[in-house]
Amino acid sequence: MTEKIELTIDEVVDLVDRCWEIKKQKDALDKQKKTLNLELTELQTKVGIELERNEINSIKSPNCSFSYKDVQYFKVPQLETQKEEFFNYLKEKQVYGHLVSVGSQVLQSFCKSEIELKDEMGEYDFEIPGIELGDAQRKYSMRKRS
Repeated sequence: MTEKIELTIDEVVDLVDRCWEIKKQKDALDKQKKTLNLELTELQTKVGIELERNEINSIKSPNCSFSYKDVQYFKVPQLETQKEEFFNYLKEKQVYGHLVSVGSQVLQSFCKSEIELKDEMGEYDFEIPGIELGDAQRKYSMRKRS
């Protein structure tokens, strides 16, 4: 059992004031974080545009390396017909039991590898039954140079 600590009303009021000060500091940091995230996204986009314009996907600075890759996302089937088509496809591939209860990340990996495999086989218009393409997003990464 924990020991009961008794505080005076004044001490409790002081704690409340400290809570308020910390909350204000946190809110200020949250606001600063939003501003920094917007600036970072803007700068990354500018660098990405310039890299693409110069037909390169990475560059090094004295402090870090910068690269981008375009990542395709897949939507999880929502309609019953889409689910049925997709599940039938998984059964044909004999991976239904492994994938049927997986989350989005595993689905992304599976779909990506299937599309890449079909591309290697020259089937460039291949679509996985029951799966719609989602939005494609560009992913940026930065690493400290050693």
